[in-house]
Amino acid sequence: MKPSPRILLYPLSLVYCLITSVRNTLYNKGIKKTTRYQIPLISIGNLTVGGTGKTPMSELLIKTLLPDYRCALLSRGYGRKTKGPRMAANDASPATIGDEPMQMKLKFPELTVMVAEKRTLGMEYLLQQNPAPQVVLLDDDDNIWINRVNAEWDGSIPITLLIKNNKKQFHGTTLNYQELKTLVESKL
Repeated sequence: MKPSPRILLYPLSLVYCLITSVRNTLYNKGIKKTTRYQIPLISIGNLTVGGTGKTPMSELLIKTLLPDYRCALLSRGYGRKTKGPRMAANDASPATIGDEPMQMKLKFPELTVMVAEKRTLGMEYLLQQNPAPQVVLLDDDDNIWINRVNAEWDGSIPITLLIKNNKKQFHGTTLNYQELKTLVESKL
């Protein structure tokens, strides 16, 4: 009988749990430093791996906000061939900024699109723009990052959290359980 992929991935999920718990502890004790910003950040993330509709939600938020606010999208730029912070320019391509940031730039040409593996460095670049964005959307965001950088902005934390409509979502899955636990431990 062929073993289930869940059984094969279980040891990796335990390692993920350990790493996440250590990281949370470092942040909560102030050992790992945090960054605060004076503008609202909207985090678009999920508790499950893939398939929750983050990109359509990002598009809806951009469409809603752009008429009234200078918006920026900050993404890690998965799949791109470049490194470091990069602003989407007229000559941008999926190879230079990633496929989803490219899709957003093509769909919303007036949107400022920044990709950076290190979000804080990407934010520094965005805030140096003239004019600077009034709101930044964090695409495919890490819930710890949003908690640490935006927890004191105006007393609120705008988060868009997407989950699959699946009753078995947290049953016996250490990875998804740990992602939910991470939200609680980081005091969101």
